[in-house]
Amino acid sequence: MGGSKVAELLYWRDTRTSGVVFTGIMVSLLCLLHFSIVSVASHIALAVLAVTISLRVYHKALQAVHRGDGANPFQAYLDVDLSLSREQIAHYTEQITANVFSGVTLMRHLFLVEDLVDSLKFALLFYILTFVGAVFNGMTLLILGVISAFTFPLLYRQHQVRRDSHSHLHLYPRPPGFLGRSNRPRLPARFRQVAARCPRDTRPSQPETLGLVTPHPPPQV
Repeated sequence: MGGSKVAELLYWRDTRTSGVVFTGIMVSLLCLLHFSIVSVASHIALAVLAVTISLRVYHKALQAVHRGDGANPFQAYLDVDLSLSREQIAHYTEQITANVFSGVTLMRHLFLVEDLVDSLKFALLFYILTFVGAVFNGMTLLILGVISAFTFPLLYRQHQVRRDSHSHLHLYPRPPGFLGRSNRPRLPARFRQVAARCPRDTRPSQPETLGLVTPHPPPQV
């Protein structure tokens, strides 16, 4: 379920939701690029509290002038059940434990040189990252990663639509009896010369005027 929601965001299936999420992430990362994480987190929390407290006071004021019931505007979110069953807790715990154990096993395999080739490849990766780190810092790479995550899937989907339209032409070719513009039968040269010498508005349109004989239908009895 979570993976499908992330895919919907990255593929911009809901343009409004994807735009809000992308803008929020980019603004947060740009703030972290220039300010400390403590300062950014504090300002974000103050902004959210300013909005929620203002709405709560507004509804209380409406209740005071008898124009509302004074109910909490966020009551629908407060009523959402966030508790987990024992099966869900066991499932998530098992999944997290398996991922942590897999990561620790992989690090032991690479750092303790269980396989020399894999350890050399790992060392080469970090050697390349030293040059990348000399040009970009971690926050810049994270910003580029977010932009790529929200851009490349959309470009891929648009390219996939064009490729599917071309493949549709290959899967369903034109019927054998279809005559394209380049395969249509043309009049003989002498008839084309006669048609070319005639003005456009007085050019004969009947085959008899060009010397063609058309069979007359038989008389009806």
